[in-house]
Amino acid sequence: MIKFFLLIIFFILNLYAKDDFTIDTSYYLTKEKLTLNQIKQINDFIPSKGENLSIVNQNVWLKIDIKNNSEQDLSRIFKFTFPYMDDITIYQDGKIEKYGRTNNYNIKMLSIDNNVFKVKLNALEEKIVFINITTSYAVKTFMENFNEDDYIHDLFFKKSLFYFCYGIIFSLIFYNFFIWYSTRKKEFLYYVLFHSSLLAGIVSWSGFGFQYIWPNFPEFNYYSYGIIVNLIIGYQILYVVYYLDTDQYLPKFTSFLKLFSKILFFFALISPLFELTLLYELGSVFSTLSLLGTTIYLALVKKSTLAFYIFASELLLITGNFFMLMSDMGIIQGSFVTDYFYVFGASVEVILMSFALSYKYNELERQQAIESQKRIKTEQMLIDKQKLTSIGENFNHLVHQFRQPLSQINSVVYLLYSSFKTGKLNDDIMETNLNNIESQTTYLSKTLEYFRNFTSQEEKKEIFQLLNFIEEVKTIMEFIVKKHNISLQIDFNKNVTLNTNKTQLLQIMSIIITNAKDAFIENNTQEPQIVLKIYEENSILNFTISNNAGTIDPSIEDKIFDPYFTTKKKTEGTGLGLYIAKLIVEERLNSSIFIQTDKEWTTFLIKLQGVLVNYPNP
Repeated sequence: MIKFFLLIIFFILNLYAKDDFTIDTSYYLTKEKLTLNQIKQINDFIPSKGENLSIVNQNVWLKIDIKNNSEQDLSRIFKFTFPYMDDITIYQDGKIEKYGRTNNYNIKMLSIDNNVFKVKLNALEEKIVFINITTSYAVKTFMENFNEDDYIHDLFFKKSLFYFCYGIIFSLIFYNFFIWYSTRKKEFLYYVLFHSSLLAGIVSWSGFGFQYIWPNFPEFNYYSYGIIVNLIIGYQILYVVYYLDTDQYLPKFTSFLKLFSKILFFFALISPLFELTLLYELGSVFSTLSLLGTTIYLALVKKSTLAFYIFASELLLITGNFFMLMSDMGIIQGSFVTDYFYVFGASVEVILMSFALSYKYNELERQQAIESQKRIKTEQMLIDKQKLTSIGENFNHLVHQFRQPLSQINSVVYLLYSSFKTGKLNDDIMETNLNNIESQTTYLSKTLEYFRNFTSQEEKKEIFQLLNFIEEVKTIMEFIVKKHNISLQIDFNKNVTLNTNKTQLLQIMSIIITNAKDAFIENNTQEPQIVLKIYEENSILNFTISNNAGTIDPSIEDKIFDPYFTTKKKTEGTGLGLYIAKLIVEERLNSSIFIQTDKEWTTFLIKLQGVLVNYPNP
């Protein structure tokens, strides 16, 4: 029972206990620039409860009557909730202190803002503090006051929270920068630039820039708003445009947005020269509405999942700006949550956008995989088409090559029959002619085998002798060489062993030699020559196939390997031969092919990597 009464007494004492401080505030508006002595003579200050109206082209004078009700020395921290006042001049104890955006940061205050000041009072002391405010904004601000220990404790909490948010934003910017560096996709670049500008704005507007980065350069803090705001809006527009691929759906509006972003970058450039705050605010509103309309259209009409990410992130940033605007206009009394919601919102937004970019990155990889499969199928179709063309041509060659051996076999059979009828057939004649037949059938069998290898569809490596490969090339191309009186010279090491796809290598040789034959005909070369040299260099097997059909015009040299490029008439060539040769060399054999031209000679150089099983010393 006694404890209960003690609690009641304690409650009553606290209820009627005096505060440590008694604080009364009032304000006075004037268009004239009055001195402190003139202000002290004015008696019609308007009482207020911390609300202080600031109007453009007017000076605001505040008067704070403050009394220390305790019997010990105390200090009180005063803070204006609106951080963009240009100049705050404090008159107390015969001293003048200057704060605000146009003044250097006051290190003694240990604050992240430059709109905070301290008033010290001795025990039971009473004093009047006058404050003169000038600002380029028309705002209704609030002035708060705190116990110094509470303020420092609160400041430590805020700084810790800000550091955490800054760490999130910076980490994700850094992460996405490396993704952009590896992919070179513009949406990743503009993500980095947009959020880097946003981070710079948050650092500036929350006071960290003033305290830690440019404490001695108030001019930058003054102009940072115009510079950073325009950069943020401009990069945000470009980020959304490239992220959502709006060119596909809204080409004309996208062109307009890109132009508008360039105008904003121009404003950022000239903002140190002109104070166009209203124009920047209108640009921010216009871009916000435009991007919101675009994302809603793509999300609802085009069913774009990516647009939902942008819409959600836009709402976060808009909410933060809305709270700031309501606080700046005096509609709501700002709080830590409302005043700094843009910091927390930006932290969530940057995470959300990273998820969005990851989603798009996966979509890009999936699309690239599909396109890669399509490309491989198309390439294989072109290779097969070219091979079918070569098979058709070589089939005619095969027919011609078979005629002579078959004719010889027919002649040998007739000779044996005649010898038998006339009684002149003996063992020597029989053996000689049978050996001749065997030689011709062996030749025909090898020729068929070589052509079978050439037309094979197998896509695998095999180990084979270079000598055997050269024999196959000579056999397959024999008819072309003989028909056009081409001198074929081959220089190589006969003991070399290879491990690669022989069919593809045969197709490459066929394309290049056939291409040389066509060049001989087109240029009417009198003594056509093809020189094939094969040699090893730094574990790379080099093939040089040279022909004397003349030099290649420098204007078309870079186009030789392009698909469908040909110097022949449309009815005589498809322009796919050398393109397919390059395709097989680079994509299938993981090697490289080059062309060199000098005087009347043109040389194709093929560098085959990782194909040598052995290369004996010559």
